[in-house]
Amino acid sequence: MNCPIPEQVESIYFVNSAKGWAGGVSGSIIATNDGGLTWSSQASGSIQTITGIAFADDQRGWAVDIGGLVWTTSNGGQKWQQSYSPPLAVPPLDAVDCVGPHGCCGVGVGIVLTDNDGATWTADSTGMTLKLYDVDFVDAAHGWAVGMGGTNPFF
Repeated sequence: MNCPIPEQVESIYFVNSAKGWAGGVSGSIIATNDGGLTWSSQASGSIQTITGIAFADDQRGWAVDIGGLVWTTSNGGQKWQQSYSPPLAVPPLDAVDCVGPHGCCGVGVGIVLTDNDGATWTADSTGMTLKLYDVDFVDAAHGWAVGMGGTNPFF
């Protein structure tokens, strides 16, 4: 399929067989309503590579960029706004996934969590120093992450 992002795409997420989003370099986010046959650009607000993207439903979603910022939307990506900025000492995030109806988990070397659509965030620790590359939750109580050196913590 043709992709309207001329640069590399880093992440993709579909909420159903028709509706999905993809993120790439320079803050690029694109959306489709027809299973990827056509795509439209969205303004993420970021100028950094979007390394992870996830949606709780067809309206509420999160994206993380290589700088560690978390961006959120409540209208299907028509408008994105910054939801989380890590302290300078915290390494950037690499992936994000939805946790229950109003939660989100971002992972990198550290983990950040929200349970109120990104209004507030808390840092959590795996007790590990290895980088986590991706995270996936099946519900608010069960999630997995994969990372450097075969790291596979269970949340």
